[in-house]
Amino acid sequence: MLRAPEILAHEIKNPLAGIRGAAQLLGRKLEGGELALTALIAEEVDRIARDGLLKLHPFVPNRLRTINDGNRLEAGQLLAKMMCASCHALEPGAPLRNLPDEFHRATDEDLIAAYLRGPLKHGTQPYMPRIDLPEDEIQALAHYLAVDDSGRDVDRLIAQERHPHRLARGKE
Repeated sequence: MLRAPEILAHEIKNPLAGIRGAAQLLGRKLEGGELALTALIAEEVDRIARDGLLKLHPFVPNRLRTINDGNRLEAGQLLAKMMCASCHALEPGAPLRNLPDEFHRATDEDLIAAYLRGPLKHGTQPYMPRIDLPEDEIQALAHYLAVDDSGRDVDRLIAQERHPHRLARGKE
C-alpha cells in the first residue's frame, strides 16, 4: 500500500514531477497572468526533460554540459548526485536505500537505461518520482550506475577521464 508521507517526501526531495503536477493543478484554479505563470513552470520542467538538466542547471561546470566519451562517467555521477542522492545513498552497502543494492548491483548499462527510459520516465515505479531526462543523460547515468555497481573506483576512473596523461605517468 502506498503511503502518502513517503510519496510526498520523494516529491519534495526530487521535485521535478511534483512541480509540474502542482503547476497543472494550480492552473485549474487561477486566471489571467497567474495562469500564465503556472504554464511557464510546466514548460520549464518539460524543457529539462527535452534539453537536459546538465545543460540548464546554472551550477554545472561547462565541461559537463555536453556529454562525450571523455566525461560520461563524471556527468553520470553528477546526475546521480543531483537526481538521486537526496533520497538514495550512492555508496554500495550504505544502510538506507543505496542505489547499488536497489539495482541489485546490475552492471548491464542497457538494462539500467531501460529502467530509466521506462518506469522512471513514466512515473510508474511506486515511491519514485517521475524523472524524465534526454537520452544522452540517461546513457551517462546508466553508465555511472553500472560502473559504481561493478565495485570499481569511480573517483579514480573520473580522474583518469579528466587527466589521462598525468595518471598514465603515475602522477596523481
